[in-house]
Amino acid sequence: MTVRAATDDDFALLTELWQAFEREVPPPRHHDLDPEKELAEIREIVAAGLAFLAEDDHEVVGFALARRIGSRSGRLSDLYVVPAARRRGVASALVGAVVEALAPEGVEHLELEVLSSNTAARSVYHRWGFAEDQVILVAPTSELRERLTPGRHAESFASLHVQTDAVVDVERAVRDFAPRIGSRGSRTSARCSPVSCARRASQSCRRRSQAARRSWFAQAQNRSSASPFAAAHWRGVWWTWTMSSTSQRMASPPDSACGARSMTSTTSRSSR
Repeated sequence: MTVRAATDDDFALLTELWQAFEREVPPPRHHDLDPEKELAEIREIVAAGLAFLAEDDHEVVGFALARRIGSRSGRLSDLYVVPAARRRGVASALVGAVVEALAPEGVEHLELEVLSSNTAARSVYHRWGFAEDQVILVAPTSELRERLTPGRHAESFASLHVQTDAVVDVERAVRDFAPRIGSRGSRTSARCSPVSCARRASQSCRRRSQAARRSWFAQAQNRSSASPFAAAHWRGVWWTWTMSSTSQRMASPPDSACGARSMTSTTSRSSR
């Protein structure tokens, strides 16, 4: 297998290989492909001496295209090997030829773009020494408009479970904390009587005063897109705020210090 620089006479071969590349690895759906523009750029790369072909038994089995993008940087724009010739070192030989052409001209770094879904290619590039330097994020404008327009946040439902004797303190904590995460309304209510909670307590708990075992349930109606998890410690009461933003789940109160569990549960839900 040999690698050589492509010439104008190889343009038909390069076009055929490029088309096969595009069929196998199409561009992202949000990109519009302009074949005429792409082929014109290939001609420019051939003229610059940065187009390479790999041949095996006089048959072309792959190609690589590169260009300079600065005084010290180059870009590997295309790299393709036909399926029958893969895993035989063709790709590494093509990239090696690109490096040998650019390095003497002062190019110190070579970059490339690869789809995040192309895990096989990414694994090879990492093995060669490439590393992530920038990450391109994409989002539909329709979704951005929905998420960024004030007043158009999706509804979500959060529940808070507390076991404490300081009911008034918990109510005050909910009133103080919920607005900080964008809640448009919250309410606190008792869902378990001291007697029913005492029935779930262990034998050691039963010997203690019922007043020390009262279990309270606080739930908050939250319509914000706040963090899925937040916690607060307020006047010696540890309480946890759990939010469901995408699914339905059953949320049950935590165990108390003596092993009792509240008998109530609720479903947290959202409109997403």
